[in-house]
Amino acid sequence: MSWKKLITCCSRTTSKKSSRRESSSLKNGGLLVEKLIRVSNGDYNPFFIFTEQEPKQATKDYDQDLVCLVDYNYKLFQGVLENRGAVLIKKTNEHEELVEYCIREIAIAAYVSSNMNLVKLLGCCLESKVPIIVFEYVSGNLSDYLHNKKGVIPWRQRIRIAAQVADAIAYLHLGKPRPLIHRHVKTENVLLDDNLNAKLFDFGLSLEVPEVAESSLISVSSPKRIDLLMFLKANLIRDGKGNALEASA
Repeated sequence: MSWKKLITCCSRTTSKKSSRRESSSLKNGGLLVEKLIRVSNGDYNPFFIFTEQEPKQATKDYDQDLVCLVDYNYKLFQGVLENRGAVLIKKTNEHEELVEYCIREIAIAAYVSSNMNLVKLLGCCLESKVPIIVFEYVSGNLSDYLHNKKGVIPWRQRIRIAAQVADAIAYLHLGKPRPLIHRHVKTENVLLDDNLNAKLFDFGLSLEVPEVAESSLISVSSPKRIDLLMFLKANLIRDGKGNALEASA
């Protein structure tokens, strides 16, 4: 192949990639604006829009050694963005049906991320087929501690973690004009910083409560709702070997 043909081929490939990124950006951007209006009525915390290349570079082309959490439809990477420092980058599997999942997560995270016990949204990339989401850096999660991957949590801090998770859920239910239901509370989604402060994560399955149901929020979530206190009791009150402990009076 001559150098002229090679340049032409590369130019066409670059043009196709650019066209694909532009198409995804327009489509995802439109969906996001619509969802932001529906969730927050335009009252949300500002966030950055990143190029597709920025999270890719931040994670060294999504190096698997930088994966800190794996779920059934995404991987969470540790990364370092230029001029922004350490971050968490959520890369969802590239299936068309997961676009709505990511759009919902971005919109809800932007709406509630001012709360200290909810992971803060920094921004997103809309150029990819499925949006890539960038969050503040948090070093671990509750599941790792409970399974002895990062040591044992002292009793006093376990109680504080439980209280912080409860605060986060109460904020979702009562702290905004439009109540939200998380729907995916589990130990992997309770992130812990270096000081073991809890930050609830993953809003992709969350739902905003319709206006007609707001007055009956409690009855909507009962009796089939997950009892948060029982969940925390079952998962936090354990010793370092995974044995259940009984709290003394």
